Amino acid sequence: MPTCDDSAAWTYRTLRGYSDPPLHDVARLLDLAARWVEDVVADALRSEKVEQALTMREVRVLLVCRPAGTSIGELREREPLSRQGLHSVVRRLVDAGLLVRDWHDTTGDPIVRPTGSGARLARRLRIALSMALEDAGPGLHHGSRGLLEDLQTLVDDRPLHVAPPRPRRARRGPGGPNSRLRPAP
Repeated sequence: MPTCDDSAAWTYRTLRGYSDPPLHDVARLLDLAARWVEDVVADALRSEKVEQALTMREVRVLLVCRPAGTSIGELREREPLSRQGLHSVVRRLVDAGLLVRDWHDTTGDPIVRPTGSGARLARRLRIALSMALEDAGPGLHHGSRGLLEDLQTLVDDRPLHVAPPRPRRARRGPGGPNSRLRPAP
C-alpha cells in the first residue's frame, strides 16, 4: 500500500489504472490525486517564474477571475470564503503581481482582474488541468476523476453576469493633444 510520501509517478500510474487503486482507502487516493493536481499547478507556477508560493485556494481565485474584471461579491459566490478571507487571498495575489484591483462596480465591491502574467499563468493552468484530465481518461478512479472534474468545472464554468464596461475618458475633440485630426490653419 502506498504511503503519503510516494512520488507523483505512482499516483499517476494509479490514477491511470496501471496499478490497482486501494479501494478501501479512497481518502488516501484522493489525497494523492490532490497532490498530483498540486504538482501540475507547481509546474505551471515554475514555468511562469512565479516566485511567491500560492495555495490551491489562491489558484482557484485566479482561475475564476475574468480578464474584463470580476467583483469581490462574484468571487464570494464562487469560493466558499468569508469576506475577510477572500480579501486576504486577493491581497496575496495582488502582492504577487498576478491580480490588480481596478475600479468599483455598482454595488461598491472592488473589481479585480488578472495582470498580464496572471492571465498567462491562468491560461497555462487551464491547459495543464485540461491535459491532465484528458490524459487520465476513463481509466481514472471515479473519486479521483471527480476531484479533477470539479477543478475542470471550476476552470471552465463562467459566471452568468458580466462586469460593467470601464468608464471612458471624455473625448477632447478634433485638434486635441492626442487627436490625429488637426484643425485647418
